Amino acid sequence: MKKVMCPKCGEIFEVDESRDVLPNGCVYCKKCQEPFHPLDGQKKLEQEFKAATSNAYRDLYSKQRYSDACEEYEYALVLKDNDLGAIVGLSLSKIYASTIDKREFLNIIKMFEEHDVLLNAENTFIYLSFVRDAVYTFEQFLKVCRDSIASNEVFFNKTYFDYYVSGIKEIKEVMDYFKDSFSIVDEEEHKSFVEENQMFNKDFETMTNGIHHRLNKEYKVEGVGVIKLTNGEEEVIKKETYGLVVPPQVDLSLLPINNKVLKIKHITIAYYAVLTVAIVTLLILYFVTKVSAYAWCEIIPLLLAAGGYFLFTYLIKKSY
Repeated sequence: MKKVMCPKCGEIFEVDESRDVLPNGCVYCKKCQEPFHPLDGQKKLEQEFKAATSNAYRDLYSKQRYSDACEEYEYALVLKDNDLGAIVGLSLSKIYASTIDKREFLNIIKMFEEHDVLLNAENTFIYLSFVRDAVYTFEQFLKVCRDSIASNEVFFNKTYFDYYVSGIKEIKEVMDYFKDSFSIVDEEEHKSFVEENQMFNKDFETMTNGIHHRLNKEYKVEGVGVIKLTNGEEEVIKKETYGLVVPPQVDLSLLPINNKVLKIKHITIAYYAVLTVAIVTLLILYFVTKVSAYAWCEIIPLLLAAGGYFLFTYLIKKSY
């Protein structure tokens, strides 16, 4: 059975070449009834898949439009239901779009169990890269919890503390899943990946040990007191208040939007747009008038462009 897409109407269906192909080598679309060659249907499907994954990758990493990336990766999986790149992209898109109270960590396990993915030599690198990115998002979750729902290591209230505990329990479950999966990936590719990513094993171990520690320590929670976790099980060992007040607005986004960075990027775009207009204008003036001064004046916007690059790079780094 081969999956094809009708070149005319875009209908996606599977073709049994021993049964569905006519003597002239064509098949009929199940929707519009137009005939087409299966190879044309496969080419059309491949084109759609490449377009969907390209758009999804852009929205995920360049534009941070996570909801759009989810839709595009879901469409890509309709086209190729076991493509590891699309599975990984969809998993990351859902995680990046999630919040502290509505996490998508366990969706990782669900996605891999729903799709028949063979971790062979071809896709081991993709899978391990995904594990590395997932560990980064877990680090981000812990950082956001520290910065957004607690102050001086005291959680604002029990509700926020419950979000945190549920999150670290889910992280442990996913980390255990990853650890078990290492035994079925391609051994040589695994070794090669670790050699290229020398911090991979250390970061993985640090996260694993860190989560175990967090599931077995004491926490302060406003309105409750000191809560002791033992393998994730809670016990209030001291009732106490700390005088914390919950901020009127708490951003629960896993990847909070850095408005300062966005403002700098918008200014950067406008800045280089003006410089581009200046360069083009000077070039036109030079070619029209043949006055060499206009050519020399090109140096000014070019120097401003170079200086702007270093300035904006510095400001963006400082904003994180």
